[in-house]
Amino acid sequence: MDSEPWTHLTSPPSAITASHDSTDSSTFLPEIEEEIEGVPPFVCTIDLMSKLLENGLPLVHRFQKWKRLFSLLRDGCSFPTLLHKCRQNKKTVMIIESTTHNIFGCYASDVWENKRGSAQFYGNGESFVFRQDRCGDVKVFKWTGANSFFQLCDQDTSRLAIGGGNGSFALCVEDDFNRGTSGPSETYGNEECLCGGGEGDGWFEILNFEVYGFVS
Repeated sequence: MDSEPWTHLTSPPSAITASHDSTDSSTFLPEIEEEIEGVPPFVCTIDLMSKLLENGLPLVHRFQKWKRLFSLLRDGCSFPTLLHKCRQNKKTVMIIESTTHNIFGCYASDVWENKRGSAQFYGNGESFVFRQDRCGDVKVFKWTGANSFFQLCDQDTSRLAIGGGNGSFALCVEDDFNRGTSGPSETYGNEECLCGGGEGDGWFEILNFEVYGFVS
């Protein structure tokens, strides 16, 4: 698989758990770019944004506003629409709420688009996956250095995926955002699916799906 190595990480960091009761939770309060039209965010909360800023996202994003680029509720279940709305944003956060109300997602270090063919991985080790439990705690799984299976965008099958190496993706969204899969991945060291124990065999159905970018 083709990949672009991430040269600024000398050693892969381990998974980090952000405490729901962290005393630093107000240190990096994110700002949201105001929307002129459309429904307000339903999945991504200020609390979740803050914990991702504290424990996973690159420092530069602490000084930028979050902008919702795509919302399933606002924009509909259209894969081409997502790619069009995200085409000018290299760094994005994808957040999913399943029909069993589990919250999980990923940080992508490159634009979601076909690169060198539809079945080729790309991106770098800045990317990560995460999940939020029912208490609000967020666990971030960062690059282990085991492989370079970071991002995959397949327009032919309307599929976005991140992480792999154990016969499964860490996270995969398909079928025009109706469903997806999650399983153990060597890329990020998550030993179980991100979507929680209530989902059968790593499959989940999507209730809501959002993608955020960053603006200065």
